[in-house]
Amino acid sequence: MDPLSLLASIAGVVTAGIQVSKAIYDLVSTTRGTPKEVSDVARGVSDLSIVLRELRRALKEGRELYRHKLLRRISSAIRRIGQIHAQIREMIVGVEGFASLKWLFRRAKTMHLLYQVESHKNGINMILHIMTLAVQTRIFLRYCLKLCLVSNGNRKAKIVSLPILDARPIPQSQHSTAAVKMERPKGICCANKPRT
Repeated sequence: MDPLSLLASIAGVVTAGIQVSKAIYDLVSTTRGTPKEVSDVARGVSDLSIVLRELRRALKEGRELYRHKLLRRISSAIRRIGQIHAQIREMIVGVEGFASLKWLFRRAKTMHLLYQVESHKNGINMILHIMTLAVQTRIFLRYCLKLCLVSNGNRKAKIVSLPILDARPIPQSQHSTAAVKMERPKGICCANKPRT
């Protein structure tokens, strides 16, 4: 899956989710006595859109860190979320009055939709946390690499092989005088001769 097309599809699903959520809220506000579950579905869809927006941001920041398998799974989840939005949209279209609303939002169907929305929100949220952790780990390891190189007088240092480490040179603009004064963290990198 191409990361750029995944970013575009996430943006589309986020937009659709916001529209669906707004349509439900408008329906609830114009109709008296709507079941609480209807508002819960709208809130869940809105929350899911927020989580998806953050997922999109994390994908942009660490695009090269993520495996294609993870991107395919995210794409699959995005398609399923789009289908849930379509189901909700179909239920809303043509609603006239409370009787139709009550019929369309039967408790069992509404609870099932709410369960699906919450399930996807929790799953995407967990993936988002893992992706954010990967980006933060890369930033930390780059910082440790910079400290290691500075403390070794910019001699070549042997770097412990870590799969997430992106060992590209750190641009000069990101160097800081505060980093030079700090001690090298123990166990992160090693110089040419072993520490005793």
